[in-house]
Amino acid sequence: MDTPSPSNAVYQGVKIGVGWAGSYRMTQVFARAVEGAAPVAIIAPALNRPDWVCGGELDLGWVFPAVRASWAHEGKRSWAGKPLTNLRSVARFPRLDRQLFALAPWCPVKDLAQIGREKRAVRLGVRADELFEHEKAILRQYGSSLADIEAWGGRWWHVGVGLAALDEEIRSREVDIVMGHASHEGVWQTVAANGFRFIGLEEHAIAGLENEGYSRNIIPVGFLPAIQEPLLTIDLSDNLLITRAEVDDSIIYTIAKSIDRNKKRIEEASVTVSYTHSQSLPIPFLTYSSTMTQPITKQWETKIPLHPGAARYYREAGYLT
Repeated sequence: MDTPSPSNAVYQGVKIGVGWAGSYRMTQVFARAVEGAAPVAIIAPALNRPDWVCGGELDLGWVFPAVRASWAHEGKRSWAGKPLTNLRSVARFPRLDRQLFALAPWCPVKDLAQIGREKRAVRLGVRADELFEHEKAILRQYGSSLADIEAWGGRWWHVGVGLAALDEEIRSREVDIVMGHASHEGVWQTVAANGFRFIGLEEHAIAGLENEGYSRNIIPVGFLPAIQEPLLTIDLSDNLLITRAEVDDSIIYTIAKSIDRNKKRIEEASVTVSYTHSQSLPIPFLTYSSTMTQPITKQWETKIPLHPGAARYYREAGYLT
């Protein structure tokens, strides 16, 4: 990414990197417990920057999906040959998420493989974060890329999460395929309600993605009304709060304790409200969404090592033996 990193020379307090609105407000809740011991700065945009955390530009940060932290710690994918061995976890925040794929009734292809095989010009709406990492990996398994789609006369663009995010494109039939995560958000309900056909990934694609570090998941029947059979996809679950091994134990202990004692407030802080307007009614329609999909439980269960300060709190609280 091109975002410049924060400078150690500018601020010597506890620096916490955030991204989306939910992570900012969630951080505000637990950071209040630290302010008595050290100044706190919340820095954005700084989502998915374990390199900044391990390098000292940040002290804590958020990673989504949690598997990105495992890749960084183990030296896979973007961190191949340069593992961040001092990366540590503080807490996991539950978010059941999967990659979805939906084809419009007028879509000129029947599956993802046909795009590359026939060099089709498709119009692809990408419901993704700023890295587009998962979409690039998936298209690669089918012999194409985002750049190819443009070269073949198609186009792709970022899609938001709201119910109305694709209203205009659907109305004018200017979107053929929607691909991405945030599977519980309103945009997918709109896609399903407009007759889009949901598809899964083929076994060979899943096997290739597993070799790259992803895990498989199933989109169950009825997850959306348009899904009539189980569909194979990749797992993109959980938000992870990360730090580095060198951060002071007492700071991370305090944060882990604050998270544990303020679970309900953090859950409430994760909720965002958006407004859409119906042309037939002069009143706004409210939509609520959350970066989490269930209550915070077993936040100490992470795929990378816990920071000693967090582990000490979880042991004292009786969660770890």
